[in-house]
Amino acid sequence: MKRLVPLTEIKDPKSYLAACVIAAFIAFGAFLFFGCHATPRQQLPRTSPLRLGTNAILYDTQDADLISSLGSPGKVSARVTYYWSDIEPTEGNWQFAVYDDLVTRATNANIPLLGILAYAMKRVSVAAADLQGDPWALSFCPPDDISQFATFAGTVAARYPQVQYWEVWNEPNTTYFWRPSPDPARYVQLLKLSYAAIKAANPKAVIVLGGLSPGAGNGQVNTTTAASFLQSVYQDGGKNYFDAVGFHPYNDGVSPDSYLAGFVNSVHDVMTQNGDGNKPVWITEMGWFVGTGTNALSEAQQADYLSRAFTILYNLSYVARVYWYNLKDYTDPSTTVTPSPPTACGPGVGNPVEYGLFRFAGSPRPAVDAFRKDVQ
Repeated sequence: MKRLVPLTEIKDPKSYLAACVIAAFIAFGAFLFFGCHATPRQQLPRTSPLRLGTNAILYDTQDADLISSLGSPGKVSARVTYYWSDIEPTEGNWQFAVYDDLVTRATNANIPLLGILAYAMKRVSVAAADLQGDPWALSFCPPDDISQFATFAGTVAARYPQVQYWEVWNEPNTTYFWRPSPDPARYVQLLKLSYAAIKAANPKAVIVLGGLSPGAGNGQVNTTTAASFLQSVYQDGGKNYFDAVGFHPYNDGVSPDSYLAGFVNSVHDVMTQNGDGNKPVWITEMGWFVGTGTNALSEAQQADYLSRAFTILYNLSYVARVYWYNLKDYTDPSTTVTPSPPTACGPGVGNPVEYGLFRFAGSPRPAVDAFRKDVQ
């Protein structure tokens, strides 16, 4: 067995100098190899498939048919919003017909559902009560009585036991979806009560923290960063009230190679620092839009970015599911849109952008083929 001799034990000055030079070369070589070629973060090998899905509406058979065309039955799931203002427009007046049809349609087509339990309305928010407009459009101020939302969440989960995945609110770290500004402590209150209500209705349900906007990069306005908001969720006692963290790593027009792993790692780092690193991250929205506007891509670029993004996320072993935004373009591009400013509890109206895998009429973009190749 060879013994490495410390430099201090070398008595001959020339030998000492030679040893120093050799040591320097070894150190420099090690720097070049490990410093330049190692990834900044070691990832564990993936032991389970990366499940894919798409954001959709599923109000008609076309959506079900398009989703079914993306992969074998049961392989592609759909993320769908369950609007409180539609389901309980007045207190105790439950209107389930639209959602009964939606769930039946998905069940018959073997499309697993992730339901977003979302938003409020004028009748439950003083801030919105005196505003004019559609109840849905005035729904982004949280309810004054959080327990009412939890009752809604539990009621919906009880009615649809075949839906195993529920996401509580959407992008609560943005002023767009949580008005007038993000409030982690209040969101945790809503999360805790909703978690308890959903689990009471369906103990097997998987509860996803409302998908967080990144808060960095292109297109991020009036947004608390995902990492900062998530840290506040932990500090406010939210750790035991979600089974996965939802995240939306948008960065309009930017190639995923330059940012995606860093964005997602920043969220998982917060989870790990809070002893929660074994929980998965679900990418409940991700996409790039096409067209001619600022940060828009060509359809070929959209397909290329999709493939690159799925490869990057596959190599992040803690990412369990990815939902592309969006299944199709839901607004007719030939329709004239009259812009309107935002209100205290609702968004403004502007020209829609085209994120869809499919165009408005249902024809596939190149991204469809790219998506199909990654379905496992």
